[in-house]
Amino acid sequence: MKAKAAIRAGLWMPLLLIAALSPAGPAAANGDVTIEGRIDLYIGGLKGAEGDFNGTLAADGTYSARTELRGAGLVRRVYQARVEAEVAGRMEAGDFRPGAYSLSTRFGSDRQEVNVDFNGDRPEVVVAEPPFRPRPWQIAPEAQVGTIDPVTAALFLAIPERAEQVCDRSVEIFDGRRRTRITVRQPRPAFVEGEVICDVTYTRVSGWSPRRLRDATAFDFVMTLRPIGDGMMQPYKLEGDTSVGRAVAILRD
Repeated sequence: MKAKAAIRAGLWMPLLLIAALSPAGPAAANGDVTIEGRIDLYIGGLKGAEGDFNGTLAADGTYSARTELRGAGLVRRVYQARVEAEVAGRMEAGDFRPGAYSLSTRFGSDRQEVNVDFNGDRPEVVVAEPPFRPRPWQIAPEAQVGTIDPVTAALFLAIPERAEQVCDRSVEIFDGRRRTRITVRQPRPAFVEGEVICDVTYTRVSGWSPRRLRDATAFDFVMTLRPIGDGMMQPYKLEGDTSVGRAVAILRD
């Protein structure tokens, strides 16, 4: 079950990138802006998961977002896999500052609930149920300065920009236990006229087991963007090789 292995290995986080990548919706009467998207994930050519993302940038400077990734196809028939996460926070001087982040995972009979409270630019309190088992490689949450949660990271990366801005972003992520980095860079023309491709690297930074780090510390993806008008670009496909095979995530229209 390659899709199951991909979800369990933590590869659901870079998939949030494409799950979130949908143009901002029209501003509501109160000035709020919504962002939402749906994806299909293929591993080795077979559909293994599907996901949804929705977020709101409020006129008062607050934001909220929620995402869900679940098994699909054969995976759903033989193995229950689901990841749900949500966050609420504020935007300060152009920066996203998460407040409360929650994560719920289900892999077969294994279930986990994680809640992280952020203070400024760092996580402050992490509560997990059942509690995390102590590990030699675990990291202190309060030491992860300059990080945001995975859902806030997806929202940050989802906001449509001009190609040269979309392909020039980096974000540090803390999910309650591990630190990762997503970097988007190097825009260049795609094969289809008007489209642009960018390189995306997902890096395991710290808090990962030696086995996961032996497996790989970085995963390289290619992101394809299409024009949506007024010089703005919308990513709609993310693909690359992983430890469990070729992964392709496609935005569903």
